[in-house]
Amino acid sequence: MHNMILAARAGCLAFFDRGIVDQLGGLEHANLPVPDYLAEAARRFRYNNTVFAAPPWPEIFRNDEERRHGFEDAAASYAPLLATYRRLGHEVVEVPRLAVEARADFVLARLPSRLL
Repeated sequence: MHNMILAARAGCLAFFDRGIVDQLGGLEHANLPVPDYLAEAARRFRYNNTVFAAPPWPEIFRNDEERRHGFEDAAASYAPLLATYRRLGHEVVEVPRLAVEARADFVLARLPSRLL
């Protein structure tokens, strides 16, 4: 939430890799209770209506400090996560498996001109 507030104050386009909806979807996927504050945060701190989703891609998957689970877990949670975004009213656009530059071009070409 802090990063979203900072981005809004900066007044420029920002992209987020993982966030509130991902936490919500992860809890739901694991059949764990969703705290009221998290459900409220997903309602109040909304992303743009269009959400870009990168499908699980084993050739580029890497674990890091933020992505501690394995590829199998990532693949299993992908469809439920997309369902969570859609349930919250987002349009999900899947980013094709292309080279980095082509993926960036794909995303930028689908942004409304008012955002650029």
